[in-house]
Amino acid sequence: LSGLLCSRVNVANIHPGYLGADFQLTPNPHAAVPLPNGFRLDGTYFQFAESKEDYTVTPVETAFTPSAEA
Repeated sequence: LSGLLCSRVNVANIHPGYLGADFQLTPNPHAAVPLPNGFRLDGTYFQFAESKEDYTVTPVETAFTPSAEA
């Protein structure tokens, strides 16, 4: 398992301003096949930092940047 991708949007929750803004991506730091470096989706990416005894997990917001073609 390289990572976990989830979304909290459902009929009871408020929908984001655009499709995909609700994604939450967490990489698996022990994956045999890790996510590629720099792989991000719009939403929240949970960045891991490993120390001798534990992990530090930091949420990083990824903003939507519209393309010139849109």
